[in-house]
Amino acid sequence: MQRLPQRWRALRSRGFCSNAHAPAAAPADEKPGAWKWGIRKRMWDLIEKKGIALMPRPVHNTIPNFRGAGKAADKVLLLPEYREAQFVSVCPDAPQRQVRFITLRHMKVLLVPPPGLKKGFYAVVSPTYLSFYKMRETSARIEGELLGKELGLESDFRVDILVIGSVAVDPDTGARVGVGHGTEELAYALLRHKKIIDESTLVVTTVHDKQLVNDIPVDKLLPYDLPVDIVCTPNYIYHTNTKIPKPTGIYWDLLLPDKYLRVNVLRELREKIGQETGEKPKLAPTGRQVRPGGKADGPSISITELNPSITEKELGQHLQGMGLRVDSVTVYQTASKKASARIVIPEDLSAEKYAAAIDIHGWVMQAKPTPPKAKREKKVSG
Repeated sequence: MQRLPQRWRALRSRGFCSNAHAPAAAPADEKPGAWKWGIRKRMWDLIEKKGIALMPRPVHNTIPNFRGAGKAADKVLLLPEYREAQFVSVCPDAPQRQVRFITLRHMKVLLVPPPGLKKGFYAVVSPTYLSFYKMRETSARIEGELLGKELGLESDFRVDILVIGSVAVDPDTGARVGVGHGTEELAYALLRHKKIIDESTLVVTTVHDKQLVNDIPVDKLLPYDLPVDIVCTPNYIYHTNTKIPKPTGIYWDLLLPDKYLRVNVLRELREKIGQETGEKPKLAPTGRQVRPGGKADGPSISITELNPSITEKELGQHLQGMGLRVDSVTVYQTASKKASARIVIPEDLSAEKYAAAIDIHGWVMQAKPTPPKAKREKKVSG
């Protein structure tokens, strides 16, 4: 089904396209990409408010699972490019669960990047000898790739088509907004770097009709932002005919050190390039100190007397749901056995204003900027 401009305008007029209450334009000196958080929060709030969200909930800080995800996956099955494909890459997110299942059910080789790219490069699941129930089990698990064969950087394989998740997408331009972790972009960049795919390889996304927007500014997209060729919703298929160029590989000079340290495969690849060329690619400059494990020593907020049942993930999702940007969240116990947390925030934000904006409804007793560490003076024995 080809996309018709008249249909797109009709959907927008009926409220299917979420362009209401668009965020104000970002200041000229704002961090690149910061404008996306307004779109993300608006979309997460809308999905929860309209009652179309499915588990895991809340959908904030995730690729939102939605009612009708199975119907959107069935639309993928109608694509001639998908029917002809033998090797299909599908993201590990919840709303793409049915896409992973139909890929195995139709005897196609399923390739899945690990969540956050924290456990290797890719994994492959062959449908051969898999029972119907094993296919269901594999596709239903968010980390279903653990049931397959792990592929390293040296592995040689092919990908005919990619299916990814989105928080919001413009079906007119193909511009897309993800969660903000850059996982889909990095997975795509690694495939381009290894020449497994090229510019012509189709990128498909499945979303709810309410996730269609028309206010993603194409001129503000960065080189690593990944556009999509086809959008499948529970009701329609849109061919974007995108003019936005896809990433040609890894843009090392735009890769922040804290992100680099979180992804083992990037460290492995950078070491390999350094050995082959005699010089490692330079990463993006940053004024923050970064420790192994990706914990940034930037501006931070200390939260004391935290509810001990709250996890790092829940706290991070709550802050993201409030529209507050987070670099990392660490929950720990003090010497007096009280649950506390340290939130590292982007360096362009004010710690004082951030602390004042926190409202965690009983989760937090006190939030304040973390004071700089004072130098300890050595006692001199008399």
